[in-house]
Amino acid sequence: MHERVPRNAPPVFNLGASEFHRMFHDGRVEDIPGNPGSFISPAANNLTLVWEILETKLQAIPAYVTLFQNAYPGGVVAAQDLTYVHAANAIAAFEAEAWRFDNSPFDQYLRGDHQAMSVSAQRGMRLFYGKAGCSGCHAGVFQTDHEFHAIAMPQIGPGKGDGTDGREDFGRERVTGSVAERYRFRTPTLRNIALTAPYGHAGAYNSLAAVVRVLPNKLARTGKVGG
Repeated sequence: MHERVPRNAPPVFNLGASEFHRMFHDGRVEDIPGNPGSFISPAANNLTLVWEILETKLQAIPAYVTLFQNAYPGGVVAAQDLTYVHAANAIAAFEAEAWRFDNSPFDQYLRGDHQAMSVSAQRGMRLFYGKAGCSGCHAGVFQTDHEFHAIAMPQIGPGKGDGTDGREDFGRERVTGSVAERYRFRTPTLRNIALTAPYGHAGAYNSLAAVVRVLPNKLARTGKVGG
């Protein structure tokens, strides 16, 4: 292995749902409330240049122009009508549809079919939403509060250039500049979690069992908790 990426890629399941308004582990990209289609990004105006480059490349490929003409009848007539906005909306529509998963036994249970989940699964659900305290952060239908917490998740790999050795990742602090948010990362959704290993912002754990068994003990030793 010549190089390791600083962060584990977050999953894309159900990101078409309207309640997902922050993206990435540190929430560095988020929409602007009350201003549809607008968002905050650290790339800022540099995005415009990137979009223009991609737009030009798409316009130069006749096959793509034809596909976009079919997808946007009347909106894309000639190659020069094709903009990056068309491409972005097409990708977003694809992800919202192809990566939508909302008909699991758990979903069916939430819709009132209490026979959809096995007895053991229901027992685990009661533990998750009760004594185990998982739902304190993993709340709601998508099992995330969309907030940022410091839970002593191990840092492996090259980090993001933070700390004295440059191998740390300060998480949410990198976005807000607030030291109080150092090492805080967004609560991941647990939907389809069994399919999205490794786990943690840096991919420190290869299995869910390791997260459940090791991390709570680490938290107990360090005294670190969420929030």
